[in-house]
Amino acid sequence: MSTTQAAEHFGVHIKTILRWIRDGKLSADRVDGRWHVQVKESDVPHKEHDIPHDEQGHDEKARLERADVERKHLMESLEEKECNLQRALKQLDRRDETIESLTGTLESLTREIDHLTQLLALKEKHVAVVTSQLETSREMIEDMRQRKPSVWKRIFRWT
Repeated sequence: MSTTQAAEHFGVHIKTILRWIRDGKLSADRVDGRWHVQVKESDVPHKEHDIPHDEQGHDEKARLERADVERKHLMESLEEKECNLQRALKQLDRRDETIESLTGTLESLTREIDHLTQLLALKEKHVAVVTSQLETSREMIEDMRQRKPSVWKRIFRWT
């Protein structure tokens, strides 16, 4: 494989591969001015100084892998939260529609109650008038019963 492929395989820079070849840590042949690396797992250098480190001495590759894993986790979390947000927005839209529908129904029922209240008030007035007339009629009947029969009734005994 080429030095570029070897660098990708080991996860290091191409200059590191060239240094490993120069130091004899990797076996490679030069063909037409290019290096062809022969990779064996036993050839992989495992010395601490061959692995890139940051200023604090931490393994740069491992740090990048952790950062990549964390980024993927954050992206998944963000996608999940976005999905939950979309679901919540749809649910709110449905609730708004329900509230609007119920508001219309409530307004309709309120108008109907007002109309029925007016009808009831008219009926109560009518009942009061009829009751008054009935009382007047009863009083008149009672009055008639208490009066003495007229002369003609007494003569002919009409009851």
